[in-house]
Amino acid sequence: MSVANVVRTHLARALEQLATLIGLGVDGEISPPARSAASVAFGQAIAQARAVLVNDPFEASEVRRAAGRRPIDAAVAEQVGRLFIPVSAILDLLTDLAWRDLPQPPQHAIRTHHQALAAWFRQAALWTRSGEGEGGVVDGLPDPPILSGPGDQLTALATWYGLLHQDIRKILDEVGPQATPLIPQPVGDALHVIS
Repeated sequence: MSVANVVRTHLARALEQLATLIGLGVDGEISPPARSAASVAFGQAIAQARAVLVNDPFEASEVRRAAGRRPIDAAVAEQVGRLFIPVSAILDLLTDLAWRDLPQPPQHAIRTHHQALAAWFRQAALWTRSGEGEGGVVDGLPDPPILSGPGDQLTALATWYGLLHQDIRKILDEVGPQATPLIPQPVGDALHVIS
């Protein structure tokens, strides 16, 4: 198995752990043991991706090109690793929030966003591992929720959601699925299909 494929497998595991972490915030009740386990698994997956990348310079460029996908290097592994910071800050804020005291609209916006973002992280993990489902990765990233209400915590949450969104977009711009250009069908072929 190529270095690139092994790295992709580890990064896919890391993205799955981010899905787990974001999923913990769906109802405002965050289990410390579940959070700890997902955090450790995320850290291990990133560390394993970095360790495997040490061998990348020794792999032939033909093997890397054969995959037909953009290469993932140490900088990308680092960027994925840094996604943990806003996710962790969001979970900290949700832990501190008096969830039951929140008005229904922000509760609903947070819950909906966490469900959509967890699903997106799972889709991104699938694409990272296998190359499948690129449309869901490109078009499926949910916009940060618009939060309003009393207290600075909602403002801080909105800020962290926005930063997480920007960080993900940056990674997608660098190594995410590329839009496939439409190749016009030759006129002769098009006429043959019609007849």
